[in-house]
Amino acid sequence: PGAQERMAAVPTPLELSLAWTRFRAMAQDLRRKGAELQQRVDSAAQKEQEAQAELRRFRGDLAEEQARAKELQVAARRADDERDAQVARVAVLREVISRCGGEAKEPPAPGPQPEIEAARKQASSLEEVVKAKNVV
Repeated sequence: PGAQERMAAVPTPLELSLAWTRFRAMAQDLRRKGAELQQRVDSAAQKEQEAQAELRRFRGDLAEEQARAKELQVAARRADDERDAQVARVAVLREVISRCGGEAKEPPAPGPQPEIEAARKQASSLEEVVKAKNVV
């Protein structure tokens, strides 16, 4: 009984050969899977780097556009201020013209007439500027 048990525990050359073949197939399969997984890791790392680069570009573009928007806001405020100043000038010129025109019941002296005409022309041109700016 003892010798038979020892004989059953010792593998035969055929069993060893089959076990070795299975081992080599498993090892080769594991190497293949490992290589595939490494490729996936490398691909994911590459995609992450590309995504990070794209994110940096987007952040840069956003910063540029925010700066442009700020510049446009400042320019718009300046244009509004200039328009308001032009409107005020036109109002003052109209008042001056109406005073001069309203008070002058007799023909004005030859001296101030060119000044009044120049003021009227300036008021007219300023009105056109204000209208043009209000359209835009």
